[in-house]
Amino acid sequence: MFEYHKSKLGYLIVASVTAATIVLGLLAINKAAQIYLPDPSYVEDRGLMFFSQGKVFQNKSWGGFVYEPHAQITARMSFIVNPDIPTVVDEYQYKIKTNSAGLVQLTDISSIKPSIIFLGDSLTEGQGASPWFYELERRWPETSSYQIINGGIIGTGFEAWERLYSSLLSTTKIEKIVIIFISSDWTRPVWQMSNDDLECIQSPSRCNGANNFYGLFHDPSEAGAEIHRIAVDRVKYVAEEARRQSIVQASAIYKRLLKPAYLLWSPFRGANSKAQFESSKTAIEKMASAVGVKNILFFEVPTKGELSPPSDYFSKRGDYFSKRGDDFIRRSGFSYINGSKECPLTISDYHTHDGHPNGVGYRKLEYCIERSVKKVFGPQ
Repeated sequence: MFEYHKSKLGYLIVASVTAATIVLGLLAINKAAQIYLPDPSYVEDRGLMFFSQGKVFQNKSWGGFVYEPHAQITARMSFIVNPDIPTVVDEYQYKIKTNSAGLVQLTDISSIKPSIIFLGDSLTEGQGASPWFYELERRWPETSSYQIINGGIIGTGFEAWERLYSSLLSTTKIEKIVIIFISSDWTRPVWQMSNDDLECIQSPSRCNGANNFYGLFHDPSEAGAEIHRIAVDRVKYVAEEARRQSIVQASAIYKRLLKPAYLLWSPFRGANSKAQFESSKTAIEKMASAVGVKNILFFEVPTKGELSPPSDYFSKRGDYFSKRGDDFIRRSGFSYINGSKECPLTISDYHTHDGHPNGVGYRKLEYCIERSVKKVFGPQ
């Protein structure tokens, strides 16, 4: 009997030591993940995108949105760098001017002159610095046979671009299309600004930590107080959301290692990504049937994560879609420009916390895009 209890005690000791070792090992891995792996939710949780108070966006009947026509807007991105206090730093601030169609462009669109439309997301719109399209407009020759249109809208993808393009056809002659995209655009659905965000931008006092976009008072002292209030609310909101998660879901191992690895291994699972990818291809085919394959140019812009060191591997999960999208583009006979090879962009050409290019980066991008348009479509 004594030997039996001794043996049982030994098993308990071994099991306890093993369990403690596993727990300590998991804690060590979790800490290492916090230190060495990028946080995929960093921009979403800590980035605060402000727009000057007023009517900024306009939802459209085709399912997406544009800016308010003939608007002058201040855009400002701030980041919560220390959630414990919290401490906020400004990443960038710039002015936006829109035309009569609510597009980020200095000039209105002629209904008579043939057009080249530049379709894309926030990189085409120019988020992060004074919009690069303004400089392209200023240099665009008045003697050109074509006018140019900036169809770039933040957070959008291929299906939204086709809908915007189709909505303009009733008043605009579009003969050529330049599609400026990143890998994640393939799976972005068509969406509209929520009523809560629209109300928040018009009346900043109604904003809270759950909003995606924020309004900012015109008075500098009021604006500063508003940014601090929103930062506090945002920290509380993110913390509350985290409390609703399980211990596993809230861990750095899950958020920074397991979940990105799963998405990298099987990116078509969840969020209807496969269906949206197919919708993106259908949208492209619709535009191609209207203007012809030879009149569409695809320009793929490298993201900040794709230019980062190999250790930032999980930020590149969009490569799955990018490779299949690139295959589709090439098989279909479209002109394609790889921005990673054509543009000398580096990590220093992007903002510190935000993933958008800075002013220097956009100047490089603008030059590469203009050169590519002339190369593919000929002198304008």
